[in-house]
Amino acid sequence: MDDKKKDKMITIFVVALVGILMALMVVMLTMYTGGSIDEQAMLMMSTALSSAMFVVVIVYGAYSLKIQNSAKSDYERFLEEKEKEEKKGE
Repeated sequence: MDDKKKDKMITIFVVALVGILMALMVVMLTMYTGGSIDEQAMLMMSTALSSAMFVVVIVYGAYSLKIQNSAKSDYERFLEEKEKEEKKGE
């Protein structure tokens, strides 16, 4: 699997995971307004879901930043090699 496909798969996975966490938040709020769970359970569940979403987004952000810096250094290396080849050709 090439890097582009890997990045797309990871992005799709993260978006799906955040979507699931948001859907769980809606279910939890619906249960609370319907009286199925009490306020303390709702607060604990919302804290857990919010924390999980925060961690997912932070980890994905760190991964994206790492990939971006790696791509930038690869491109700079490519430009340096290209300049060296052009100097040899002169």
